[in-house]
Amino acid sequence: MKSFIKVLLFTSLFIFYGCVSISFLPKDENIKYSPTDSIKVYWEEPQESYFVIGKIIVESEDYGEEELFKRLKQKAMEVGAYAIIMTGSNQQSSIYGTPMNGETVILSGTRRRLEAIAIRFENKEIKNQPQ
Repeated sequence: MKSFIKVLLFTSLFIFYGCVSISFLPKDENIKYSPTDSIKVYWEEPQESYFVIGKIIVESEDYGEEELFKRLKQKAMEVGAYAIIMTGSNQQSSIYGTPMNGETVILSGTRRRLEAIAIRFENKEIKNQPQ
């Protein structure tokens, strides 16, 4: 029973304090843009002229795609993107064992990942339209 309580506590801590890994890979580390207050989302290449400012990768075992999508858009606005072009979405399930009190506890998880290209439009100011 003690082992079960420890496993339950251990699992609850991970759920309660879930983490998200957010990476921004700038095209040019020497150029910084002012944050934007809205973001447009494209699922294919836009018709307007644009330039790439970097790539954003968001992943987590603790949150679903909706939360990751929200965090990806937030990061895009922080780095000054006018829009993002979604480039990838995947999830990977895994099962692993961890020793605990002389026993092996089997845990499972699903790691979700979203990727997008952060862009700015050439010769245009962003329109403050929420997406």
